[in-house]
Amino acid sequence: MRLLTARRIHTLNPQQPLVEALLISQGRILAAGAAETLRRQFPRARREHLQGCTLLPGLTDAHIHLRHYAFSLQKVDCETPTLAECLRRVAERARTLPPGGWVLGHGWNQNQWPDAPAGGFPDAAALDAATAGLPAYLTAKSLHA
Repeated sequence: MRLLTARRIHTLNPQQPLVEALLISQGRILAAGAAETLRRQFPRARREHLQGCTLLPGLTDAHIHLRHYAFSLQKVDCETPTLAECLRRVAERARTLPPGGWVLGHGWNQNQWPDAPAGGFPDAAALDAATAGLPAYLTAKSLHA
C-alpha cells in the first residue's frame, strides 16, 4: 500500500472535492482524506509526499491520441453542414494569420455538403479565394482526402 500526500488532490467527488492524501493499493484508491488521519489508520503504508504538487484524476481511454487531439484543437473545424460554412471558417482563420502562415483544418465531409460541386469534392479555386493566397492544408474527416 502507498499513501500519497500532496498540497491539493482533486477527487471529482462533490462531497469531498479536495483532499490531502490518497491510499492506493494494486492500482485502486482505497481511501481519500486528511493526511494525518490516513497515516494513523494505515501506519504500514509506504509514504510518498509529492512536494507541493497538485494531483488530478487521470484521463484514461482505451484508445486515444491525446497529442494529436490537442493539436487538432488549433485547427479550423471543417465539420460543417455546408461547403459554404467550411469556407467561411477557413476565411475567418486566414484573416488572423500573418503573411506566409498556414491555414490548417480538419473534418470536412463532402458527402454531407449539398452545395458541393459535381463529384462532391471542393475545388482549389474556392479554397484559394477563402485563404486570400495563404497556403492551406485541410484533411477530410476520414483522413483519406
